[in-house]
Amino acid sequence: MTTAIETHYAGCRFRSRLEARWAVFFDRLRIRWIYEPQGYEFVSLEERFEKYLPDFWLPDLRLWCEVKGELELDGLRRLIVAASHVGLPVAPEGAKLPALDREYLGLPRLLILGDLPRNNWLHTRLDLVGADMICATGTAFVKYSDGTGLAQMGSYQPLSHFLVQEASEETVERLVHGYPNMLVSFQADVCDAYDMALGARFEHGEEPQMPMGSSRIAMEDLHRHRRKRLPQQIKPAVAATKNRLDVRDQSDEEHG
Repeated sequence: MTTAIETHYAGCRFRSRLEARWAVFFDRLRIRWIYEPQGYEFVSLEERFEKYLPDFWLPDLRLWCEVKGELELDGLRRLIVAASHVGLPVAPEGAKLPALDREYLGLPRLLILGDLPRNNWLHTRLDLVGADMICATGTAFVKYSDGTGLAQMGSYQPLSHFLVQEASEETVERLVHGYPNMLVSFQADVCDAYDMALGARFEHGEEPQMPMGSSRIAMEDLHRHRRKRLPQQIKPAVAATKNRLDVRDQSDEEHG
Protein backbone atom coordinates (compact mmCIF):
# COMPACT_ATOMS: atom_id res chain seq x y z
CA MET A 1 0.00 0.00 0.00
CA THR A 2 1.10 3.53 -0.69
CA THR A 3 0.79 6.24 1.93
CA ALA A 4 -1.98 8.77 1.36
CA ILE A 5 -0.90 12.42 1.06
CA GLU A 6 -2.89 15.08 2.89
CA THR A 7 -3.98 17.68 0.36
CA HIS A 8 -5.49 21.17 0.70
CA TYR A 9 -8.14 22.28 -1.77
CA ALA A 10 -11.11 24.67 -1.61
CA GLY A 11 -10.54 25.47 2.05
CA CYS A 12 -10.54 21.81 3.13
CA ARG A 13 -7.75 19.53 4.29
CA PHE A 14 -8.35 16.20 2.60
CA ARG A 15 -6.89 13.02 4.02
CA SER A 16 -5.77 11.89 0.57
CA ARG A 17 -5.03 13.39 -2.81
CA LEU A 18 -7.63 11.08 -4.34
CA GLU A 19 -10.36 12.75 -2.27
CA ALA A 20 -9.15 16.18 -3.40
CA ARG A 21 -9.24 15.08 -7.04
CA TRP A 22 -12.84 13.95 -6.68
CA ALA A 23 -13.65 17.38 -5.20
CA VAL A 24 -12.16 18.94 -8.35
CA PHE A 25 -14.35 16.60 -10.40
CA PHE A 26 -17.47 17.64 -8.48
CA ASP A 27 -16.61 21.32 -8.91
CA ARG A 28 -16.11 20.93 -12.65
CA LEU A 29 -19.62 19.46 -12.97
CA ARG A 30 -21.12 21.95 -10.48
CA ILE A 31 -22.03 19.23 -8.01
CA ARG A 32 -22.16 20.75 -4.53
CA TRP A 33 -20.25 18.83 -1.87
CA ILE A 34 -19.55 18.94 1.85
CA TYR A 35 -16.45 17.16 3.09
CA GLU A 36 -16.77 14.98 6.23
CA PRO A 37 -19.88 16.81 7.47
CA GLN A 38 -20.61 14.62 10.48
CA GLY A 39 -19.61 11.35 12.14
CA TYR A 40 -22.02 8.57 13.09
CA GLU A 41 -22.20 5.46 15.23
CA PHE A 42 -24.10 2.29 14.41
CA VAL A 43 -24.18 -1.40 15.31
CA SER A 44 -21.92 -3.63 13.21
CA LEU A 45 -22.59 -7.19 12.04
CA GLU A 46 -20.70 -8.37 15.12
CA GLU A 47 -23.21 -6.42 17.23
CA ARG A 48 -20.73 -3.85 18.45
CA PHE A 49 -20.84 -0.10 18.04
CA GLU A 50 -18.73 1.28 15.19
CA LYS A 51 -17.87 4.87 14.41
CA TYR A 52 -17.96 6.00 10.80
CA LEU A 53 -17.20 9.33 9.15
CA PRO A 54 -18.42 9.51 5.51
CA ASP A 55 -16.13 11.35 3.11
CA PHE A 56 -18.73 13.50 1.35
CA TRP A 57 -22.37 14.53 1.45
CA LEU A 58 -23.62 15.47 -2.05
CA PRO A 59 -26.79 17.54 -1.48
CA ASP A 60 -27.64 17.83 -5.18
CA LEU A 61 -27.60 14.03 -5.56
CA ARG A 62 -28.92 13.39 -2.01
CA LEU A 63 -26.19 10.85 -1.49
CA TRP A 64 -23.43 9.98 0.90
CA CYS A 65 -20.15 9.33 -0.89
CA GLU A 66 -17.13 7.25 0.11
CA VAL A 67 -13.80 7.51 -1.73
CA LYS A 68 -11.61 4.41 -1.60
CA GLY A 69 -8.29 3.86 -3.31
CA GLU A 70 -8.24 0.31 -1.93
CA LEU A 71 -10.87 -1.71 -0.11
CA GLU A 72 -11.00 -5.25 1.27
CA LEU A 73 -14.09 -7.36 1.85
CA ASP A 74 -14.43 -6.33 5.51
CA GLY A 75 -14.41 -2.68 4.46
CA LEU A 76 -17.08 -3.36 1.85
CA ARG A 77 -19.24 -5.09 4.47
CA ARG A 78 -18.90 -1.99 6.64
CA LEU A 79 -20.15 0.23 3.81
CA ILE A 80 -23.07 -2.13 3.19
CA VAL A 81 -24.12 -1.84 6.83
CA ALA A 82 -23.65 1.96 6.65
CA ALA A 83 -26.07 2.04 3.70
CA SER A 84 -28.67 -0.02 5.55
CA HIS A 85 -31.61 1.30 7.58
CA VAL A 86 -29.56 0.86 10.78
CA GLY A 87 -26.60 2.79 9.38
CA LEU A 88 -26.36 6.35 8.13
CA PRO A 89 -29.33 8.72 8.36
CA VAL A 90 -31.07 9.82 5.18
CA ALA A 91 -29.13 13.12 5.28
CA PRO A 92 -26.88 15.10 7.66
CA GLU A 93 -28.52 16.86 10.55
CA GLY A 94 -30.17 20.08 9.38
CA ALA A 95 -30.17 19.20 5.67
CA LYS A 96 -33.36 20.18 3.84
CA LEU A 97 -34.81 17.39 1.73
CA PRO A 98 -38.20 16.77 0.15
CA ALA A 99 -40.42 14.14 1.73
CA LEU A 100 -38.97 10.66 1.31
CA ASP A 101 -40.53 7.22 1.63
CA ARG A 102 -40.31 6.35 5.30
CA GLU A 103 -39.67 2.71 4.46
CA TYR A 104 -36.64 3.61 2.31
CA LEU A 105 -38.04 1.73 -0.69
CA GLY A 106 -35.56 2.08 -3.53
CA LEU A 107 -33.70 4.81 -1.69
CA PRO A 108 -30.19 5.63 -3.02
CA ARG A 109 -27.87 5.70 -0.03
CA LEU A 110 -24.12 5.59 -0.67
CA LEU A 111 -21.94 6.19 -3.73
CA ILE A 112 -18.55 4.42 -3.82
CA LEU A 113 -15.83 6.13 -5.85
CA GLY A 114 -12.45 4.52 -6.49
CA ASP A 115 -9.60 5.65 -8.71
CA LEU A 116 -10.53 8.27 -11.28
CA PRO A 117 -11.16 6.86 -14.76
CA ARG A 118 -10.42 8.60 -18.05
CA ASN A 119 -13.67 8.04 -19.93
CA ASN A 120 -17.32 7.13 -19.54
CA TRP A 121 -17.52 4.96 -16.45
CA LEU A 122 -19.99 3.22 -14.16
CA HIS A 123 -19.63 3.69 -10.40
CA THR A 124 -21.26 1.59 -7.69
CA ARG A 125 -24.20 3.03 -5.76
CA LEU A 126 -25.61 1.19 -2.75
CA ASP A 127 -29.40 1.45 -2.56
CA LEU A 128 -31.77 0.33 0.18
CA VAL A 129 -34.49 -1.73 -1.49
CA GLY A 130 -37.34 -2.99 0.65
CA ALA A 131 -37.05 -3.23 4.41
CA ASP A 132 -33.50 -4.55 4.73
CA MET A 133 -32.03 -5.44 1.32
CA ILE A 134 -28.97 -3.57 0.07
CA CYS A 135 -28.38 -3.67 -3.68
CA ALA A 136 -25.56 -2.42 -5.88
CA THR A 137 -26.26 -0.73 -9.18
CA GLY A 138 -23.95 0.73 -11.78
CA THR A 139 -24.50 4.48 -12.16
CA ALA A 140 -22.98 7.02 -14.51
CA PHE A 141 -22.53 10.75 -14.09
CA VAL A 142 -24.64 12.44 -16.78
CA LYS A 143 -24.78 16.15 -17.64
CA TYR A 144 -28.35 17.37 -18.13
CA SER A 145 -29.60 20.80 -19.16
CA ASP A 146 -30.40 21.67 -15.52
CA GLY A 147 -27.31 20.14 -13.90
CA THR A 148 -25.46 16.87 -13.35
CA GLY A 149 -27.13 13.70 -12.14
CA LEU A 150 -26.55 9.97 -11.79
CA ALA A 151 -28.18 7.69 -14.33
CA GLN A 152 -28.85 4.11 -13.22
CA MET A 153 -27.62 1.44 -15.62
CA GLY A 154 -28.83 -2.13 -15.29
CA SER A 155 -30.76 -3.90 -12.55
CA TYR A 156 -30.21 -4.07 -8.81
CA GLN A 157 -27.67 -6.66 -7.65
CA PRO A 158 -28.42 -7.85 -4.07
CA LEU A 159 -25.39 -7.76 -1.79
CA SER A 160 -26.69 -9.81 1.13
CA HIS A 161 -24.28 -12.64 0.29
CA PHE A 162 -21.33 -10.32 0.93
CA LEU A 163 -22.38 -10.21 4.57
CA VAL A 164 -22.16 -13.97 5.12
CA GLN A 165 -19.56 -15.37 2.73
CA GLU A 166 -16.34 -14.50 0.97
CA ALA A 167 -16.23 -12.76 -2.39
CA SER A 168 -13.44 -12.76 -4.95
CA GLU A 169 -10.95 -9.91 -5.07
CA GLU A 170 -12.08 -9.22 -8.62
CA THR A 171 -15.69 -8.74 -7.49
CA VAL A 172 -14.72 -6.34 -4.70
CA GLU A 173 -12.42 -4.47 -7.10
CA ARG A 174 -15.28 -4.05 -9.59
CA LEU A 175 -17.64 -2.73 -6.90
CA VAL A 176 -15.07 -0.21 -5.65
CA HIS A 177 -13.48 1.02 -8.86
CA GLY A 178 -16.38 0.52 -11.26
CA TYR A 179 -16.15 -0.53 -14.88
CA PRO A 180 -16.39 0.92 -18.41
CA ASN A 181 -19.78 2.31 -19.36
CA MET A 182 -20.95 0.85 -22.65
CA LEU A 183 -24.60 1.79 -22.19
CA VAL A 184 -24.68 5.56 -22.50
CA SER A 185 -23.47 7.87 -25.24
CA PHE A 186 -20.18 9.74 -24.87
CA GLN A 187 -20.40 12.55 -22.30
CA ALA A 188 -17.78 15.15 -23.19
CA ASP A 189 -18.34 17.29 -20.08
CA VAL A 190 -18.02 14.31 -17.75
CA CYS A 191 -14.88 13.03 -19.46
CA ASP A 192 -13.42 16.54 -19.33
CA ALA A 193 -14.10 16.59 -15.57
CA TYR A 194 -12.30 13.25 -15.15
CA ASP A 195 -9.32 14.60 -17.11
CA MET A 196 -9.23 17.85 -15.13
CA ALA A 197 -9.29 16.01 -11.80
CA LEU A 198 -6.65 13.50 -12.90
CA GLY A 199 -4.35 16.22 -14.21
CA ALA A 200 -4.68 18.64 -11.28
CA ARG A 201 -1.34 19.27 -9.55
CA PHE A 202 -1.42 20.26 -5.90
CA GLU A 203 2.30 20.75 -5.28
CA HIS A 204 2.09 24.56 -5.39
CA GLY A 205 -0.36 25.22 -2.60
CA GLU A 206 -4.10 25.01 -2.19
CA GLU A 207 -5.02 26.12 -5.71
CA PRO A 208 -4.45 23.12 -8.02
CA GLN A 209 -2.51 23.61 -11.24
CA MET A 210 -4.71 22.24 -14.00
CA PRO A 211 -3.37 20.27 -16.98
CA MET A 212 -2.42 22.13 -20.13
CA GLY A 213 -5.30 20.49 -21.99
CA SER A 214 -7.94 22.09 -19.76
CA SER A 215 -9.96 24.53 -21.79
CA ARG A 216 -10.09 28.20 -20.79
CA ILE A 217 -13.88 28.01 -20.65
CA ALA A 218 -13.74 24.98 -18.34
CA MET A 219 -11.28 26.70 -16.00
CA GLU A 220 -13.34 29.91 -15.82
CA ASP A 221 -16.46 27.85 -15.16
CA LEU A 222 -14.69 25.98 -12.35
CA HIS A 223 -13.57 29.19 -10.62
CA ARG A 224 -17.03 30.78 -10.92
CA HIS A 225 -18.62 27.73 -9.36
CA ARG A 226 -16.09 27.65 -6.51
CA ARG A 227 -16.68 31.31 -5.68
CA LYS A 228 -20.42 30.66 -5.46
CA ARG A 229 -20.16 27.34 -3.60
CA LEU A 230 -17.46 27.94 -1.02
CA PRO A 231 -19.32 30.11 1.53
CA GLN A 232 -22.34 27.77 1.53
CA GLN A 233 -20.10 24.72 1.76
CA ILE A 234 -17.96 25.89 4.65
CA LYS A 235 -20.72 27.07 7.01
CA PRO A 236 -22.57 23.75 7.45
CA ALA A 237 -19.26 21.89 7.70
CA VAL A 238 -18.11 24.19 10.52
CA ALA A 239 -21.45 23.89 12.32
CA ALA A 240 -21.41 20.11 12.03
CA THR A 241 -17.97 19.96 13.63
CA LYS A 242 -19.55 20.55 17.04
CA ASN A 243 -21.42 17.24 16.76
CA ARG A 244 -18.77 15.28 14.88
CA LEU A 245 -17.67 12.06 16.51
CA ASP A 246 -13.98 11.62 17.04
CA VAL A 247 -13.35 8.89 14.52
CA ARG A 248 -9.96 9.90 13.22
CA ASP A 249 -8.28 7.23 15.33
CA GLN A 250 -10.54 4.64 13.73
CA SER A 251 -9.60 5.65 10.18
CA ASP A 252 -6.97 3.87 8.17
CA GLU A 253 -3.85 6.00 7.89
CA GLU A 254 -4.08 5.83 4.14
CA HIS A 255 -7.85 6.25 4.06
CA GLY A 256 -7.89 3.85 1.26
